[in-house]
Amino acid sequence: MQHRFSTSAFITCYSCVVKLPANPRLSEVARAAGVSLSTASRALAESRLVRGETRERVRQLAKMLGYM
Repeated sequence: MQHRFSTSAFITCYSCVVKLPANPRLSEVARAAGVSLSTASRALAESRLVRGETRERVRQLAKMLGYM
């Protein structure tokens, strides 16, 4: 899996290396979490349609990437 972002910092995330974007977008959070854009949006809105473990994973990655 290849990611294209503008910064040179790296993190290890679920067996792939992800560059940290300067201004991350929700689509980048979703890709890092391995979920769809809709699921990432619902997870951050704390929707009950998203399983708790998925919600937590998306929230942690959003914080780690600097989205939140």
